[in-house]
Amino acid sequence: MRARRRATANLGATTIDIRLLGPFQVLVGGSPVVLTSSRQRALLATLALAAGRLVSIDALARGVWGETPPAHIRGSLQTYVMRLRRLCGEDTVVTEPDGYRLVVDPSRVDALRFLRALDQAAATTDPAQRRALLTAALATWGGAPLEGVGSPALAAEWGPLLTERHLFAVEQRIDLDTGLVPDARLVAELTDLVAQHPLRESLWERLVRALARSGRRAEALARYAGLRALLADELGVEPGEDLRRLHAELLAADAGPAVHTVPRQLPFDVAGFTGRGAEIAELDRLPPGGASGIVVIEGTAGVGKTSLAVHWSHRVRDRFPGGQLFLDLRGHSAGTPVTPDAALAGFLRALGVAPESVPSTVEERSALLRSRLDGSRTLMLLDNARDADQVRPLLPGSGNLVVVTSRNQLRGLVARDGARRIALRSFDDGDAAALLAGSVGPRRRGARPGGGAARRP
Repeated sequence: MRARRRATANLGATTIDIRLLGPFQVLVGGSPVVLTSSRQRALLATLALAAGRLVSIDALARGVWGETPPAHIRGSLQTYVMRLRRLCGEDTVVTEPDGYRLVVDPSRVDALRFLRALDQAAATTDPAQRRALLTAALATWGGAPLEGVGSPALAAEWGPLLTERHLFAVEQRIDLDTGLVPDARLVAELTDLVAQHPLRESLWERLVRALARSGRRAEALARYAGLRALLADELGVEPGEDLRRLHAELLAADAGPAVHTVPRQLPFDVAGFTGRGAEIAELDRLPPGGASGIVVIEGTAGVGKTSLAVHWSHRVRDRFPGGQLFLDLRGHSAGTPVTPDAALAGFLRALGVAPESVPSTVEERSALLRSRLDGSRTLMLLDNARDADQVRPLLPGSGNLVVVTSRNQLRGLVARDGARRIALRSFDDGDAAALLAGSVGPRRRGARPGGGAARRP
């Protein structure tokens, strides 16, 4: 208790600084103090991260010995605390009934000072002030946290937290530096960072963007290709959605706006098309694009789905200045169904993308197609679809209309993508008679009232 009263009375009498961001270091009154024992270092680091708050005996035991504490924990801790007081000052460590407390201002522990500055930066809405706070906080970073502390438990608990906060702060500061700092400098910094953290995609995304901004587009694409190969080898995954979208944007820019191809791929209109007035009226009510610009015409084989879709598409093609794309997906044909990657490659070439600029994966091709068709008011007719998975990668996004024909209901497109369904049934008697009349011609039709076929006498 005498030690506790003495430390409380002389609070702040000994100035101690503890550095945990990088190599472990202790300064007492501005002079370095060497702690040769790893357990002494672990004890001081555990106390320092609490910065003036009580640390229980159990918490200290975990920090110093991990999962294998000695039989007499309190006695062993008393010995190490006594040695710390000799090295750092008698008033630096206070004995409490349930543990110990380090008499230190949190600002004297660089890890806590770093976290507090990041919290202040997150709380401000002024970009210039946030940038200044982040820059000041990052200046305290000295390398891998808790290096040389000698406590696996502390390293496991605090290391990932501090590293993640550091990387996130660096990314924020780089975003705020964009436009204020030369891209070449940002590229150099990001190149070093991705070498240290090769699986952190958010750093790669910023590097690829900085390279593209600085006119090094080919290098940006090469970096993306390198990351894609790395992720495939290490994790068996593709880059995330943000990086894939960025890659598609770069490819679209490489394909260049000079080639402007308006596709006109509709098959010939159906000669003598008859009937289906109700279905055509329903199709006429569809918007030319937008979030609900998908319609599925479903029905059994031979009911006339393709004829209706082609005929209606010819009727309204002037509403689509972006042109018309058509593809038989062969979902229910004798041949092999068309795969999404093959369909996408064909559409991209039809839109003027050079074959060498067509991406290699379905996701990238799909993103590039959406970039090309965004807001273009293009009509896409996908005939004979097998299922929603065959169709979904081909959807061009908002501002366009997709007409799909299928023997299946494609409920996935309805539920997930907002498609409308038109169920096509067999002709009623009136439409059947009109279709027969149109197909056999007037000379072979009977003249009986009601349009019925003439009977032999």
